[in-house]
Amino acid sequence: MPGFRELKKQRRRDRIYEAAIALLSEKGFNSTHMRDISERAELAVGTLYNYYTSKSELYMEIMEEKWREISQTHTRRIVRLVCNGEDLFTILRGILWPIFMDMIAMGMDDWNELFMEVFSSKKYMARGASLDMEAIERLQHIISKLQKRGLIQSAAEPRTVATTIYSIIAFNFLAMLFVEGMDKKYFFQSTENQLQLIIDGLEPRPEKEGQ
Repeated sequence: MPGFRELKKQRRRDRIYEAAIALLSEKGFNSTHMRDISERAELAVGTLYNYYTSKSELYMEIMEEKWREISQTHTRRIVRLVCNGEDLFTILRGILWPIFMDMIAMGMDDWNELFMEVFSSKKYMARGASLDMEAIERLQHIISKLQKRGLIQSAAEPRTVATTIYSIIAFNFLAMLFVEGMDKKYFFQSTENQLQLIIDGLEPRPEKEGQ
């Protein structure tokens, strides 16, 4: 059981997290400063720096926590889809679309600024890549389950399938963030079209007579 000191630290982290999220929505990343966060969290700025060495470090952790929080929120729903769904396209769309609706609900400008910060540093890019690999591993597990149910060709390699699907989604999400004219409608339509092409090659083919 955590001691008093650990509980106090966690409460401070919670206050910092809540303050940083609120200020990100109100002012954006570039206009938010560590002093703003410390004042909103009702902490001395020096105390804030004891927890996070920079604003970038803090918001990188927020992005990581937000992604894991969204993933955990959808775990039970995903398990039901994988176990009970019969149409591969409907299953994958049902898994992925609600997750991205939650991400979009955070605010596209917020994601834009957070990703810009990730791309600004090799260290943060490595942490972002770690999140990507974590997501691919989760998707690989789902693909393996669907393969065992006979919804995906037995010859398909789950890791390759998961990486391909994730790459399509990641590319379209980044396009929605950074390419002019690529809005939410484009993201879902383009991703659906590309996902359908992948699925057409994954679904089991009926065996020919005499084989």
